[in-house]
Amino acid sequence: MARYCFYCGKELSPGEKCHCRERTYVTSARDGAADQRDSEADTDQGYAVHGAQNSASSTSGTSGKASGATSSTADSSYSTSTKHEQRQAAREARRQEKARRKQEKQQQQSSGTGYTHRTYENYRSTPGQGRQVFARILNFIIAPADTLKTGLSPTWSPSHTVWFVLAVSLSGLLYVNLYRWTIFLVVGKMPVLTAGRFILSLLTGSAFVFGILILYTFTLWLIARFLFRQGRFPFSHALAAGRSAWKYLVIFLALALPSTLSAGNLYGIVLAVIGLVFSIILHARLVAELTHLDDNRTIQLILLSIIVFAGLCSTATLFFNMMQPV
Repeated sequence: MARYCFYCGKELSPGEKCHCRERTYVTSARDGAADQRDSEADTDQGYAVHGAQNSASSTSGTSGKASGATSSTADSSYSTSTKHEQRQAAREARRQEKARRKQEKQQQQSSGTGYTHRTYENYRSTPGQGRQVFARILNFIIAPADTLKTGLSPTWSPSHTVWFVLAVSLSGLLYVNLYRWTIFLVVGKMPVLTAGRFILSLLTGSAFVFGILILYTFTLWLIARFLFRQGRFPFSHALAAGRSAWKYLVIFLALALPSTLSAGNLYGIVLAVIGLVFSIILHARLVAELTHLDDNRTIQLILLSIIVFAGLCSTATLFFNMMQPV
């Protein structure tokens, strides 16, 4: 009786065994191994692709972070360099400004502030000149401040000479009368002066007031030139500014002179001294007006000029006493 394989149905010979199951197992095992290898290859390929993707993404992320860090570093370095340049430019501007101010200060100290005087009108003779002179004299009493400003002239003119000589001459006459009254108080008799003694007394009094006016003008010129930096302020302009002051001195001396001819010589002396002090203060005010000083600096000029002038007079007196024989 024929025999058949129970699994595959193959007809078997007597004593033959069917190996279908072994072949099926090997085939299935081979197929399973192949499938496993394929799946492992796929898996490895997937891992490789995924790893590559992750590496690419991580690389891109790292490069992005690096580029971001680089850009932020560049921005911060740019802003830092910009701030540094701005600070350096500001320091350079401050240094240039300081150098400019220092140069201007040195120029002012070396050459002064550029003294310039006003241009004053020279009045010519007209048919109504007499009325103009009377109007000026009246304004000299009614509006003295305006008259002083309009009459201020730094240029020496014949009018300056007339008023200066008149003030010095009246001072000499006042000294002659005071000298006579001094002898009268000592001797008890009014002396009659000879021509020589009269001229000597006149010259002595005139020289005394002349020296006071010149020395005070020199004091004003020194203070205005060096303390108030009027480097190009000439002495002649400082002297010519005192014309209106000499006018007031002439008025005071003319009022004091009659008192010295009588017994009221003390009143005449006081009035003459007051007139001299008033004239030098007014002279300082006119110099301040000529050099365009403000009110505070004008008062400073007056005070400093009086103090320095008193010191110079004291020094000159002390030197004169030291020169006298014992």
